[in-house]
Amino acid sequence: MNHKNACLGSLKMKYCNSLTFIVRGKLPSSLKKLEIGNCEKLEYLWDDNEESCTSVVDEENPNNTNTSLLVLEYLEVKNCPSLKCLSSSGHLPHTLRTLSLVSLPKLESIAESFRNNKSLEEISVWDCRNLKSVPEGMHNLSHLQKIVIYNCVSIDCLGEEGPPNTNLSELEISKCKKLKALPNWFHSLNSLKSLTLRDCPSMTSFPEEGFPTNLASLSIEGLNVKMYKAVLEWGLHNLTSLTSLKIWGLEAESFPQQELEMTFPPSLIHLSIWSFPNLKCLMGEGFRNLKSLEYLSINCYPNLTSFPEIALSSSLQSLSIENCPDLKSFSKLGLPSSLSKLGIENCPELRSFPEQGLPSSLLRLGISGCPKLKEECKRYKGKEWSKISHIPRVHIDGIHIY
Repeated sequence: MNHKNACLGSLKMKYCNSLTFIVRGKLPSSLKKLEIGNCEKLEYLWDDNEESCTSVVDEENPNNTNTSLLVLEYLEVKNCPSLKCLSSSGHLPHTLRTLSLVSLPKLESIAESFRNNKSLEEISVWDCRNLKSVPEGMHNLSHLQKIVIYNCVSIDCLGEEGPPNTNLSELEISKCKKLKALPNWFHSLNSLKSLTLRDCPSMTSFPEEGFPTNLASLSIEGLNVKMYKAVLEWGLHNLTSLTSLKIWGLEAESFPQQELEMTFPPSLIHLSIWSFPNLKCLMGEGFRNLKSLEYLSINCYPNLTSFPEIALSSSLQSLSIENCPDLKSFSKLGLPSSLSKLGIENCPELRSFPEQGLPSSLLRLGISGCPKLKEECKRYKGKEWSKISHIPRVHIDGIHIY
C-alpha cells in the first residue's frame, strides 16, 4: 500500500469479513478519505502500538519515513457489528475534518478526547447503541459546524465542557432515550442556526437561558410533556430570526395554547404542525402575526372536524392538509389570494372547498384519499367542479386530471 500508492487519496474497504484491524503505519501518508463498511470482524480501525506502527522505510529513499494518516480529512465507518473503538490508543488523526459513524452496535468509545482534533468540522453518529458519552474536549473544536447524534440510546449526557468558541451552526439530537437534559453550554451557541430535538423522552429540563436567539430553523418532536411546556413557556416569539418551525407530537387539545399566551415569531416563513393526537382546535389568535408565512403544513389531527377560523397570511403560497380523518369543512374566511399550491390527503370526510371558492392564484391542486371530495370534483358533474376548473394542474389520487 505504501510503496506503490504514494499518491492514493481515497480508499474504500467493504465486505472484508476476515479483517480485524488495520496497521496504521501501512496506510499511505497521502490518504485524505477513508471509508470502511460491512466488515463483520473488525474490532478497531487501526493498531497504534509500537511494533505494528514502526515507521515504514522507503526502499528507494531510505531517509524518508512514512508515519501514515498525516493528511486524513474524511473518515466514515458503517455497519461493522464487532467494532468497539476506532483506535487502540484512543486518538484520532489530528487533520480529520469529517467523522461519520453509522450502525456500530458495540462501539464504546469514539476517542479518548477531542483535544488534538481542532480541524473537525462535522461529527455524525448514527445507531451506536452502546456509546454512552461523547469525548471530552469539545470546547477545543473551534471549526466545528455540525453535530448529528441519532439513535444512540445509551448516551445520557453531552458533556459539561461545552464548545463556547465553536462555529457550530447545526445540531441534531434524535432518539437518545436516556439523554436527560441539554448541556449548560447550550445557550452560548451564538452561531447556531438549525436545531432538531426529536424523540428524547427522558429530557425534562430546559436551560433557563432558553434557545440561542439566532436560530433560523427549529424542529421539536416527541419530547417529554414537561420539556414541551418549558419550551412553550419560555416563548417561541423570542426567536426573532426564526424562519422555519416544525412541532410534532404535542399532547395538547388546543394550539397555540391560549393559557400560555403563546404566539409565533413574525419572521416565520415555514410552519409545520404534525401529529397532535388530542388536538380539537387550532386557535386563530396565535396565527395573526404571521405576516411572512409562505408554507403551512398541517398533518395528523384525528379529532379536528373543521379548519379553524384563521385569516391566513396574505403571503401564503403553499398549504398542505394531511391525515385529518374527521375534517369536514374549511374555514369560512376562505384561502388567501396569494396561494399557488394546495395539497389535501387522507381527509375522507371532507366534501367541499370554501364557499367563496379557491383563489385565482392557485396553480397546483393535489387530492388523495378523499373519496367524498373526489366525487364532488368530477368534471362538469360535481358540485365543486366549478371551483377547480380554472386551476392549470390538478391531480386526484395520482391521476393527472388536466
